[in-house]
Amino acid sequence: MHKFINKLFFLVSLTVVFACSSDQDDVVNNEASGIEGVWRLNEITLETPLDINNDGVASAILFEAPGYLGHSELIINNETSGTIYFSAQTTYSTRDDDGKLFFMITSSTNDDRVDEPINYTLEDGVGIINYDGVESSFIVSENVLSITVANGFIARDQITGDISVSQNLTYTFVK
Repeated sequence: MHKFINKLFFLVSLTVVFACSSDQDDVVNNEASGIEGVWRLNEITLETPLDINNDGVASAILFEAPGYLGHSELIINNETSGTIYFSAQTTYSTRDDDGKLFFMITSSTNDDRVDEPINYTLEDGVGIINYDGVESSFIVSENVLSITVANGFIARDQITGDISVSQNLTYTFVK
């Protein structure tokens, strides 16, 4: 009888362990598969509004679709990886004129599409994405995926090359 109870206890314990682990795997797989697909860049926002256009109006919105970055995409291929493509490259520089900071923008569109690889992890709608060796946080809410890049906006002094402005940048993609 004692051997029977030990075997029964072992079988019940084994069943509980496998049942719990497979449910967790299903939750992770379902969450990751829910974000698979093509996400299009919709907006880029600054953490703190700046007068990038030098028109006297500070704005947190750096880019809104459609526009020169309107063909940029994030493609999630599977549970851990994908690709990202930006349809233009933009750099910002500044000059100081009597204590007022003026911004200058240089942008070039990409003629050839080159999708860059990304890796990511996701749990409970919050994730970490690794792009070009930089880890950034992202959140997913229904059909919106927002990636926040620490110090992703950098403007350099046009003369010295020193960083004059640096702040977080958020890329918002829609599915």
